[in-house]
Amino acid sequence: MSISADYFDGRSARRRPVELSLAADRLIVAGEGVQREEALSSVRVPERLGQLPRRVEFVDGAHCAVGDQPGADAFFEALGHRESWVERGQRSLLLALISLALIMACGVAAYFWLLPWATDRLAERVPQAAIEMLSERTLKSLDEHVLKPSELPPERQQQLSDRFAALAKPGATPNRVQFRNSPMLGANALALPDGQLLVLDGLVQLADNDEELLGVMAHELGHAQLRHGLRQILRTTVIGAAMAWWVGDFSVVLAAGPTLLAQARYSRELETEADDFAVDLLLRNGIWPERLAQMLEKLERYHAGRDRAARPESESESESDASATQPSQERDSSWRDYLSTHPATPERLRHLRERSAP
Repeated sequence: MSISADYFDGRSARRRPVELSLAADRLIVAGEGVQREEALSSVRVPERLGQLPRRVEFVDGAHCAVGDQPGADAFFEALGHRESWVERGQRSLLLALISLALIMACGVAAYFWLLPWATDRLAERVPQAAIEMLSERTLKSLDEHVLKPSELPPERQQQLSDRFAALAKPGATPNRVQFRNSPMLGANALALPDGQLLVLDGLVQLADNDEELLGVMAHELGHAQLRHGLRQILRTTVIGAAMAWWVGDFSVVLAAGPTLLAQARYSRELETEADDFAVDLLLRNGIWPERLAQMLEKLERYHAGRDRAARPESESESESDASATQPSQERDSSWRDYLSTHPATPERLRHLRERSAP
């Protein structure tokens, strides 16, 4: 029994055609400039990789590459080699498709269930000092780029701060209200991880009464109390770290913390959690939760109107003007999209009104 093969001496890339044959317990290699006999016990047959030629390896580093040919399977069986299920599976299209489907399913499960669970547990253990530092850096970034001093009278600011401070908030993070103005963002509010609330002048002007403002502030406090910002930034950072590990660059991940927090959009799940927190807080203080639903509807109409008003202007610009102003417009749009008080979807309004019902 013999088969053809290519012989490599392990010292050069030269390929020499040879014949492999078996004689009792010995393997004979014969060809141009090659003549050797090896005991079968000293010959190694490694696992085959996909459709690559099978290898017969010798102790001195030389090896033979054996391509597919009639009699090859019988020769290797006589040589004492039996294919493992891994080798057979590598050549199975069905098994490859099943493996790909399992990998994708594991990735989806990790992203939607394992990652949120792990980051939520991690967010619960972030030291308060780290939370305060992150909040300080975020506020500094916002003040530098998008926020301006509030134009509300100090008496009005104090009145709203006192009303919010007077709410009974058992177990809530100590918080204080700060007021800012931002033509770019308009009517908005934002909670920092340490419990500070940023209320913009536009939100105060949009509200018909203080209870509507308190509803939005309670909602934002829910985001802070339930650590939604941290949970979002940790989820994003873990994904970024995984990608950085893959491509070998961690610099972006290390620098992105405050930006990711400032631009954190919340999922429906987190929005519902913050809504429920706000409803419980409002009910505890004798405020009708419908006020929050009413304010969300106003914010929905307000931001939709701003978007419609901005669209014709951008479409009417010349191509050169659009090119010159594109970076600024993209930045403004990005901040407005991410920091806008979250749109009032019909599901959220329905949920709030169900909670508000007596």
